[in-house]
Amino acid sequence: MMHANPGVDACAELLMGVPALSSLRRELHRVTPEDASTWLDALYVLCRHDGGMRVGQLAETLRVDPSVASRKFTQLESAGLAEREVDPEDRRASLLQPTAAGREWLQRTIDMYAEHLSHVLDGWSDDDVRELAGLLQRLGTTLETPTTVAVAASSSPSLPANGGSR
Repeated sequence: MMHANPGVDACAELLMGVPALSSLRRELHRVTPEDASTWLDALYVLCRHDGGMRVGQLAETLRVDPSVASRKFTQLESAGLAEREVDPEDRRASLLQPTAAGREWLQRTIDMYAEHLSHVLDGWSDDDVRELAGLLQRLGTTLETPTTVAVAASSSPSLPANGGSR
């Protein structure tokens, strides 16, 4: 069954909630171990992806330049949280994957975040939290599709010729 695109007004309401997500991210960064905020996203992606991934795949998933993904991975590797293995399909390439210590560290961090959020969201019901979680996961899945990226790139408004300055 096909669904119509949501209306512009409904999407504008969604955009009004984006600052709340930014606040949530800042709150979680506040309780994140000092250096981890620079590579935590990369570790999360590696732990979600079975079988390892090449640095280009990591960069694409994170939507960053490959050099940025490579630096993030190097930090993980230096901390013993990720490792490289030879790609069995192309022995010249490496597959990046988390170590057991990386998986354990990420799980402890997620547990810490969950504990912290349970206090931040005081007054929310479990059903409300689960509903929001499901919708955010659905949004994340939608945003990860190549079609979404192509549409967003093709419809970006251009700045005024003078750059908006007076």
